[in-house]
Amino acid sequence: MNNYGIKSKKQRAFTLIEMLVVVAILGFVGMASFSMSSTAIRVKNSLISQEKIMFDGIRIWQWLERDMEQLVDRTVRGALGEHEFSLVLNNNDISFSKAGWGNPLAFTRSELQRVQYRFDSIEGELSRIFWPVIRYSGVFWRDWF
Repeated sequence: MNNYGIKSKKQRAFTLIEMLVVVAILGFVGMASFSMSSTAIRVKNSLISQEKIMFDGIRIWQWLERDMEQLVDRTVRGALGEHEFSLVLNNNDISFSKAGWGNPLAFTRSELQRVQYRFDSIEGELSRIFWPVIRYSGVFWRDWF
């Protein structure tokens, strides 16, 4: 019996304090899970960009290695007729003569090729320049990495 002489049933509902504790716990768990998921997304994006940079670097080294394995000791004549060595190293350039230039269309041309790798430090780009003939001329093709 209570103070008023009426029998009371035991209450089976949650109190306000219990509800506030549950809301606070759920809010904390929600903030923690959001923080973890946003961190995971940032890490994933960072790994994807680093993976692209790594694979580009591997591709460049493979191409350079393939060209350097076919290096031949063949001097060339420059634009003014002067002799140049088969391997020339200048500031951000390396140029050399190489063999193994494929000829699938059976054009009348040499199997040798003059190749130059040039690094542009301002743009941060590496380009591969090659000539259709072993001597230098005004015509060249460029591969960008």
